[in-house]
Amino acid sequence: MTKEKLRKSFLNRRTLLTEKEYEYLNSQLLAQVIRFNFCDYNYLHCFLPIIKNKEPNTFSIIDFLRTTYPNLYIVISRTNFSTLSLKHYIFNKKTILSNNNFGIPEPIDGEICSSDYIDIILIPLLTFDQHGHRIGYGKGIYDRFLTECRPNAVKVGLSLFEGIEHIDETNSFDQRLDYCITPTQIVQFSITSSK
Repeated sequence: MTKEKLRKSFLNRRTLLTEKEYEYLNSQLLAQVIRFNFCDYNYLHCFLPIIKNKEPNTFSIIDFLRTTYPNLYIVISRTNFSTLSLKHYIFNKKTILSNNNFGIPEPIDGEICSSDYIDIILIPLLTFDQHGHRIGYGKGIYDRFLTECRPNAVKVGLSLFEGIEHIDETNSFDQRLDYCITPTQIVQFSITSSK
C-alpha cells in the first residue's frame, strides 16, 4: 500500500473512533508513557495535539512529565508553513497558547529554545512499521526538524494504533524512530534494522 493510501486509511480510522474509544486509547497510551524512563533527559520536545483530529492527547502526557520529572524542560513549537519549519519554545505555566489555522495549539511567544538543546522528541504520526519508519501528514516538517537536532537525540513516536509490518516508500530523508509508544507497548527499534 502506498504512503498516501496508508495516510488516508489511518486518518479515517482515527476519525471513526468514538469519544469513549479515543479517551480509552489515550489513557492506555499514558499508562505506557509512564513506563518509559525519562530520567536521562533535560529537554523534551513534544507536539501539541489537534484534538478534533483525534491525535494522541499529549496534554495529559505533559502533565505527567511536569509532575514526575520537575527538572525536565518541555519544549513545544510554532510552525512556519511557508518554510515548513518549526520554532521552539520552552513550555511553562506562563506560556499562552493559540490555535493556528490548522487547529494546532501553538505558543504565542516565550523563551526560545535551540533545537540542539533537545535530547528527546515525542513525534506525531499516523502509522509506523517494524523498522521504525513513520508516516506523518506528508509535509516533511518533522523530518526537517529532526535533522536539526543532535544525532543522538532520541526519537519517540506516539501512536493510538499498533504499527504495520512494512512501509514500502521510504527514502534517505526519512528519519527513523528509536521507539514508538502505543496503547499496548513500547516498541524499541534495532539500530541495525534496514532503512
